[in-house]
Amino acid sequence: MKGQVPKRVTASALASVLQSLGYSVRRGAFEVSGRRGAGRRRFHVTVDTYGQSDVPRDAAVDLHIDLDADIKKYHRSVPEGAEIAEEMERVLAAVGRGGDGGMVWGACPECGKSFTAEALASHVKVVHGR
Repeated sequence: MKGQVPKRVTASALASVLQSLGYSVRRGAFEVSGRRGAGRRRFHVTVDTYGQSDVPRDAAVDLHIDLDADIKKYHRSVPEGAEIAEEMERVLAAVGRGGDGGMVWGACPECGKSFTAEALASHVKVVHGR
């Protein structure tokens, strides 16, 4: 089942939210993924981070159920269903309630884009020349 991140969060905050929901989390270069459950059925969630430390709002979330006990490179999965829809709601609600990892956000006075405090100063210097 496909979904979207409800608000901008940091990748570390996203990983913390998934861990608090019982997922074992792995951070890759372009995604945060996690698995919950054991045996022949387990939830597998993947969130695209696009290689950034900040996960943008509306980033793609993929959630499905892996079926094999021996998870190998190729395995069967269930992509849709009531159980998956309930878990997707649970994950997205937790991300929406979760913090932003302690980051302070600000908006650029020139263009209105929002950035973390550290990135805002660099953005104003590089893009707007101030």
